[in-house]
Amino acid sequence: MTELQFENTIKAYGIESAMKCADIIYIGFSGGADSSCLLHVMSEWCKRAGKKLEALHMNHMIRGKEAQRDEEFCRKICDGLGIILNVYSFDVPGYAAENGYGMEEAARRARYGWFEKTIESSRAEGKTALIATAHNADDNLETVIFNMMRGSGTKGLSGISPLRDGKYVRPLIGDTSENIRKWCNENGVDYVIDSTNSDDAYTRNRIRHVVIPELRNIFEKPEKSVQRLGNLLRTDDDYLNSVAVRETGAGSCTVPREKIKGLHRAVASRIIRYLYANAAGTTNNLGESNIADSLELICSEKTEGMISLPGGLILHVDRNNVTVGAVVERAEQNDGFLYEYTGEKNEKYEAKDYELNFYLENSGEEEKKIDVEKNIYKLSTLTVLNFDKIKGTLKVRCRQPGDEYRFGGMTRKLKNLFINKKMTKDEKEHIPIVCDDEGIVWIPGFPPRDGAKHTGKGQKLILEFTSRT
Repeated sequence: MTELQFENTIKAYGIESAMKCADIIYIGFSGGADSSCLLHVMSEWCKRAGKKLEALHMNHMIRGKEAQRDEEFCRKICDGLGIILNVYSFDVPGYAAENGYGMEEAARRARYGWFEKTIESSRAEGKTALIATAHNADDNLETVIFNMMRGSGTKGLSGISPLRDGKYVRPLIGDTSENIRKWCNENGVDYVIDSTNSDDAYTRNRIRHVVIPELRNIFEKPEKSVQRLGNLLRTDDDYLNSVAVRETGAGSCTVPREKIKGLHRAVASRIIRYLYANAAGTTNNLGESNIADSLELICSEKTEGMISLPGGLILHVDRNNVTVGAVVERAEQNDGFLYEYTGEKNEKYEAKDYELNFYLENSGEEEKKIDVEKNIYKLSTLTVLNFDKIKGTLKVRCRQPGDEYRFGGMTRKLKNLFINKKMTKDEKEHIPIVCDDEGIVWIPGFPPRDGAKHTGKGQKLILEFTSRT
């Protein structure tokens, strides 16, 4: 009689411990030999362990009547075993055409999208859920060959993880397709055959039917060799990822630029992946070219730049930080003023990234003592204006296209001033522009407008800018 590696596999990879901690286990059940085998062995295991088991079947709407036949078969089998079957129909061909995916990729995305929603639904009910899929040793071999030809890194070459993200388990990953079918036949386990499995138009089928048979003629049990390779690479990858997480900070989408530049590329590339995963929730769409372009920008002499990433995200680099996030359209603030100074003795304008204090000293009053050390340590920037020279009302706004102001006997464009100071895009957008009815009076980090500086006569207005970033 054929024996499965099921018990050895779930112990060797920590699958058994994960399943014992779960409140409910779902089986991805297509009706094929692999998933039928998994459904039966998991049904027995869950009975012994006292765990709740349900099955998930997706009708991909690819094979018409045959797909309907598979759904009905799955219902019949689950009814016989007393297992609840959850069915989800999804138009995979339409989804593939709409998004430009191949049929295999579209089906995988649709399937795992549903799996994730199932896990989230259980979590909302306060339950921990696991999903068991019927990937086997042959699937793993195909995956490694496929990823190798794509030029994947260690993660891709490590193959299908037996336990992934604490959510997915592969209890049959140590068994070959041949052994699984023998086991089904010997134990009277029925299954259906998917006609698309023989269609060599699919890349994986060509690998399965053409490449792997030839590989078996050269090497004995190549799936075992690839499994050992995956175990070694997964160990190395796990360590390097842990270093990346430690250097980045758990859950962060931002990391200091100099830190990445000072790290080995093996860790730096994983930091990019980690930043992307925190922003997107997955790294499935991130390619090696995206990472290479990102590292090239980070290590360049450019003070600022952006790289477009899959999923509508960007990697933004400035002098100090590297950040991955969504493209945000800034609100049009420039048409209006942010704040108007009323002329009170002490006023404060607080923005998200800074605060601006106004201290007005009338003639004859004791002068305010200014803490000049703040300027030394760049915690704040101060200027002293002659309030009597202000034309009309003093206001604060954001920069506007074409902004310019005069100091040092010259009229200067803000665009050029900001470029020369090597200010980042974020700094340019958020720096306050202090102006009156005649134009710009002062910008933190620059001198006051000609004629506006206090020189000993008139009311003294002290402006103190303090950044929170």
